[in-house]
Amino acid sequence: MAVDGGKEELSVSKTTAGNLDFLKEGADIFLGGLSLDAGVNLSGCLGPVEIGGLLLPFHQDIELNLPRPQEEQFARMNSNASPQYGCWGDSVCTPNPCKNEGVCKDLFDLHHCTCPSKWRGPLCQESTNTCFSSPCIYGNCTNLPERYKCVCDVGYSGEQCEVEVNMCENNNCGNGATCLKGFESYTCLCPHNVTGQYCDEKIPEIPWYIETNPLPQLPKSTCMGTRWNYSCFNGGNCSETDSTCYCLPGFTGQWCEKDVDECASDPCMNGGFCLNYVNSFECVCDMDFSGVHCQIDVSDFYLYLFLGLWQNLFQLASYLVIRLDNEPDIEWIFHVND
Repeated sequence: MAVDGGKEELSVSKTTAGNLDFLKEGADIFLGGLSLDAGVNLSGCLGPVEIGGLLLPFHQDIELNLPRPQEEQFARMNSNASPQYGCWGDSVCTPNPCKNEGVCKDLFDLHHCTCPSKWRGPLCQESTNTCFSSPCIYGNCTNLPERYKCVCDVGYSGEQCEVEVNMCENNNCGNGATCLKGFESYTCLCPHNVTGQYCDEKIPEIPWYIETNPLPQLPKSTCMGTRWNYSCFNGGNCSETDSTCYCLPGFTGQWCEKDVDECASDPCMNGGFCLNYVNSFECVCDMDFSGVHCQIDVSDFYLYLFLGLWQNLFQLASYLVIRLDNEPDIEWIFHVND
């Protein structure tokens, strides 16, 4: 009987063999090949083989597999080989198909890889560390079962932190202000006549009768950043920290873009008008008050000054009247020449 592997239906005889007396005439039975010289080894699954109800002898005489199932009626021709029950064939684990030091188990026509803890997959080819390939471009990777999660750096978004966020894209800067882009937020560079976070507050106009000093024109510095170039305004200088500036006194903000309003605290008292300068202020006081903060009431001073002047005028007039009374009489004679 010849059985070829790979066929769904085995080639077997469908008629009874009839009388088995031919076996007594020295017939040879080849199991696993057509002859001893065929050079073919059995590759397949072997179970008990019976002929006429008699088992073929699989055991060698030196094996201690006793008791034997029956007295053997067949003699084995190649006594140096012992067929084995089960499924046998060429090793599917040679060469080892399992990668990354996986252990291969031979399942006849299949193999199974037992992977180390850091690897998985049919061939141990997939890392259990989902962050192994560094998928997060601008962020840190968190290893999760069957997936990963990116925690993005400031200013980036997306599944792999690949999208740079433009903080000025939907800014609220008004009145012609310029949006200055930062990593986490933005700020507004206001024109001279407005102020506030979004440049939406008008600066009070200075009355025409108040004389002011012109504000200095301070330079702007251009700095090299890790992501983009940025500017330091109002005389500010670049700092070692990315996207920040060293500001002159009187200015604040990430890029020194905001003038500190020294008048915001209302330092001028008694109705004085505050003038905001660079790192200083000036109070224009009402005529009845004086001082840096218009804190000195000088209204009584003008009264005393007026009374003093009136007193001096009165004394001067009295002196002139008395002096005229004490002078001798003078006759005035007019001569007319002919």
